[in-house]
Amino acid sequence: MKISKSFYQSTPWLFATISLPCQATNTGIGQCIGDIYNWSIAIVGIAAFIQVVRAGIEYFTAAGNASDAKDAKSKISDAILGIILLFSSYVILRTINPDLVGGGPGSAIFDPGSASSATRQVSLTAISPMRVVEGGLLTLSGVNFTSTSEVTIDGNPYDPGQVMINGSSEIIVQLDNTFSVGEAIDVAVRNGSQTTVAKTVVIVGKNQITATSLTPAQGPPGTVVTLTGTNLTSEVKLAWDGTVVSSTLENNTRITFKVPTSAREAIHNVTANLNDTTTGPLPFSVVSDANADPNLAPHVDSVDVPDRIAFGNTETIEISGSNLKAGAQLVMGEYGTYETASVGSDKLTFVVDGSDNIWEANGDPLPTAPVTVSVYLYQDGKLVYILSDIEIDFPNTP
Repeated sequence: MKISKSFYQSTPWLFATISLPCQATNTGIGQCIGDIYNWSIAIVGIAAFIQVVRAGIEYFTAAGNASDAKDAKSKISDAILGIILLFSSYVILRTINPDLVGGGPGSAIFDPGSASSATRQVSLTAISPMRVVEGGLLTLSGVNFTSTSEVTIDGNPYDPGQVMINGSSEIIVQLDNTFSVGEAIDVAVRNGSQTTVAKTVVIVGKNQITATSLTPAQGPPGTVVTLTGTNLTSEVKLAWDGTVVSSTLENNTRITFKVPTSAREAIHNVTANLNDTTTGPLPFSVVSDANADPNLAPHVDSVDVPDRIAFGNTETIEISGSNLKAGAQLVMGEYGTYETASVGSDKLTFVVDGSDNIWEANGDPLPTAPVTVSVYLYQDGKLVYILSDIEIDFPNTP
């Protein structure tokens, strides 16, 4: 099954996107130069073709005027020579290194901050929604997606005709109807030999309720929270750590509720329940006491974090939001605890490398298999945010 006509009609913005040079997120200088080169070839080629056509018309309309005919022939010769030189340069550069003209998985021109564009780690940071109706759309967010990226489901390449790569940070996937209601599928992105850590998505019926997000996802007790989902009705009950809480239905995609005043600082689970169907859980972080001013509480808007780290390699994690300050700590389980490396305008930067890991601190051997660790952000000794899990690879991993 290919992407349907209704899919094109319902998402015209996907197909109206023109990939201009240097427009994609995370485009380095190497890729940018390569993009400009490829665009230049196209523009110069078109200009040369127009010149040949124009000179040809001048030649045939010279009406026996030897001077005009000679001038037209000269223009044609120059244009043809230009075309030959243009494509000769392309062939030569492609022969030397296909990456120089976009013929390989990355740009071979030096890109600051990366040893080689071709070795950039592809990362899948989020999928929305995590519970998707049959035949629905998935939005995959991440970094370093390319035109050759593959989406895999349960380890198998998914039909490229169902996949739209929308820049280096977003992929749209239309699921077909071969997946069963209730089935859990593992979705990942593959760039050549690199494959991201898979994220699990659950298939639900078209009339089944779903809960996709909480806004905000953190705050003090008493915070008004909006749960967004699908097929929500007045009969849907919201539960806070399994206990039903009072809620207000705004429409079939939004329900609001208040964080219980007795909620303690921790990560709590919110679920939506209808009859025998439960969707979620969605995490909510209680980050300050009931008397705290929510306008002064630290708030996380976005996180730039890899889903895999090679032990001993230095990786940077950036957290953006408001009321974030120096002294915050990133706790990564056995992998270590890290202080802020820098504090920018509402942004925290952490540099992690596993140098203070608990295995070596205790004199224990390093694990022989990848280890998944949960990542937590603390500020002033209080839990602020829980990040996605990160997989740690070790040198002696098979």
